[in-house]
Amino acid sequence: MTLRPIGFTVKLKPVLKRLDGSTKADWDVGIALDIFEAASDCDTVVLASGDGDFDILLHRIKKRFNTDSIVYGVPKLTSDFLIKEASEFVAIDERLLLKMGGR
Repeated sequence: MTLRPIGFTVKLKPVLKRLDGSTKADWDVGIALDIFEAASDCDTVVLASGDGDFDILLHRIKKRFNTDSIVYGVPKLTSDFLIKEASEFVAIDERLLLKMGGR
């Protein structure tokens, strides 16, 4: 199943290859801008990330637009600051993972 047929807008960002051969392709700023621009029209935003850099974003949309947030993340990999700032935190665990071919 892909995300487009169920109503998601999928955005891709080209991978940046550095001179040392390493690569970078994070989308944090794009995600933050999309959320901030949409927050005034939303009751709740849903973020699937454990990145603590998003805590200030959630704080600002709550303060400015009174928009709640639900964060989905792996507990051991999710920033305590992000969990604290979210209106609700949902732990990604076995019950949310897809089972692949009898594994």
